[in-house]
Amino acid sequence: MHTEIFLSRGETVTSFEVPEAAQVKIVWPEAKKLIITVPVGQSAGVIKEHFENILHPDLVDHLVNSWPQDPELCSAGKPVPLSTWQDVEIEVVAQKEPKKQPETDLDRPRFTIQMGLRVDVFTDNCKNHLKPEVLEHVIRLWSDPDYCRTVLPVGRNLLIRGCA
Repeated sequence: MHTEIFLSRGETVTSFEVPEAAQVKIVWPEAKKLIITVPVGQSAGVIKEHFENILHPDLVDHLVNSWPQDPELCSAGKPVPLSTWQDVEIEVVAQKEPKKQPETDLDRPRFTIQMGLRVDVFTDNCKNHLKPEVLEHVIRLWSDPDYCRTVLPVGRNLLIRGCA
């Protein structure tokens, strides 16, 4: 799997994004909360098209079926709650295009994780949201020194890139 982990010293929570779905980010501030940031007016098709290989299939179906109508995602910054999924609160937040580009280019799927977060806490927060093989890959990439990976310092942060 061609992914990377960005270990951030900032106030980052666990998130996931892919380059093909520009400006769409899935964030897990905690195990029972999921926030999806999307461009203003984004349809649910972006979830099905770009995140179905990563997210749990039941979660993908739930997101597609409960996605807000277009008028609800027309104003930036206003969270739109979706129906809960397995006790997980879900919000979709529309955002305008950022004025500043990210610190590192996104050329493959990226998990951003708060530096210092323990692997077991990450696992508990994300195990029900991710496909099991994706979760296993991320944990090995993050914590197994024998796993094929490259670790690059990026300022005060670390970028861990998996081998192709």
